[in-house]
Amino acid sequence: MEDVRGQNLWRLSDLFNRAGVAYTPLQAGFDPLIEHLTVDSREVRTGTCFIAITGTKVDGHSFVKQAVDAGAAVVVVESGCFKESCPIAVEVECTHEAVAKLAAVYFGVDRAQKDGELSVVGVTGTNGKTTVCAIIRSILESAGHRCACLGTISNDVGSQSRRSDMTTLPPIELCAWLAEAAASE
Repeated sequence: MEDVRGQNLWRLSDLFNRAGVAYTPLQAGFDPLIEHLTVDSREVRTGTCFIAITGTKVDGHSFVKQAVDAGAAVVVVESGCFKESCPIAVEVECTHEAVAKLAAVYFGVDRAQKDGELSVVGVTGTNGKTTVCAIIRSILESAGHRCACLGTISNDVGSQSRRSDMTTLPPIELCAWLAEAAASE
C-alpha cells in the first residue's frame, strides 16, 4: 500500500483514517483510489487527490473544476468554502491541516519516523540557519549518520542536490523529500 519513495496507491478511506483526518464525502459510498497528491491543479492527472488550499492571494477552491476536468479522483475542500455540487469532493474542517497529515502518511514519513528510519532536526531563526545546518550535518556525518539537508539554498538528499527557492517547503514537497531521505543509502 505505501512504500517510502515507492509507488503509492491508497484507498481514500484508508489514507484519511490513517492520517487522522475527519472527512465527509459529498456522495455516499465514495472511496476512490489515490495515486498522487497535489495542491496545484496544473499537476492533476488521473488518480490525483487535489486539495484546495485557501491562500493569501489565491483560493484553491476556484480550481476545483479544472482539477475535475483533468481527471482528479477526489477533491478535498474546506467546509463552508465550496458551494458548488461536486460528486468527487470530500469536505474537511481545515485543508491546511489535512494536507500536512495526508502527505506524511501518503509518503510513509509517519511510519519511517515511528520505525526509527527518519529523525528530523529543525533549525529556525532569522539569520544563520544554513551555517548551523552545515555544522550539524558535518557533526552527524562524522559520527557515521546519513544526513539530508533541506534548506534555503538547496535540498540535498543522498547524491541528489537541487537548488531551493524557498526557506520552508510546503507539506507535500517536504514529505516527498523526507521520504527520499529515509529511503536513500
